[in-house]
Amino acid sequence: MKLAQDDVREMVRLVGEVAALPGGHTEKKHYLMKGLCKLIDADAWIWGLSCQRDPAQPRVYVSFMNGSTSKECFKKVLKALEHPEIVALTSKFLAQVEEEKAHLTRLKHQITDESRFALLEAHPIWKEADVGCLIMSLRPLDPCSGSAIGLCRRYNREKFTARESRIAHIVLTEVPWLHEQGWPK
Repeated sequence: MKLAQDDVREMVRLVGEVAALPGGHTEKKHYLMKGLCKLIDADAWIWGLSCQRDPAQPRVYVSFMNGSTSKECFKKVLKALEHPEIVALTSKFLAQVEEEKAHLTRLKHQITDESRFALLEAHPIWKEADVGCLIMSLRPLDPCSGSAIGLCRRYNREKFTARESRIAHIVLTEVPWLHEQGWPK
């Protein structure tokens, strides 16, 4: 997929600003995600450090950052992420990350079948959290951990496009130092 010149210019500008931004990793991550949300018209984001990457096991997160969402909404998103059905729902995507040993970014419908998702017990929890469409991005850091990012739009908004997913992937792969550093020891 070829991106427009304006898209490329904005992505380069954002990554350059993040690199030059004073402050630590937390400030840079927040700035990057705020800018990325603007580029792809996302309503909220979550960035976590997962210390368990086995596709057949529940995720174990040791750190989370988020933006553009209330504390109540964030609590609901965490509840949805921890639902037992999420393991089966995301196993194909996680297996692909493990197989390729590469940073992958996928739209929700590339991770799970939308009609199947609507039938899950977890679906009302996602709806209550006001999370509809989603872009997931996972960068393996070592054999056990990964930098996991979710970008979302409110429940009743239009789905992300392949173009928006591509923009997110390019931006997120251009900042390896932000994935690898700035986490609790």
